[in-house]
Amino acid sequence: MMEDPADNLLEGMWPFLKRLIMLLLPFWVFLLFYAAKAPLWVASVMAGFSLAPVILYEKLMLKKHLEDEKP
Repeated sequence: MMEDPADNLLEGMWPFLKRLIMLLLPFWVFLLFYAAKAPLWVASVMAGFSLAPVILYEKLMLKKHLEDEKP
């Protein structure tokens, strides 16, 4: 069985946090823009863009984690 290095991020809590953040972050961003009276399409686009930092964070942390393990 292959081990996923992402499982070790944030002391093993990353897989759970990632799923929670991927569900709730776009919803929160949408509600913030909606409450600010932004058009629906703007709120929707910004909610979609809110997922990119989560994915970038994971990639950067994995890259750093793999560089730290190299001898």
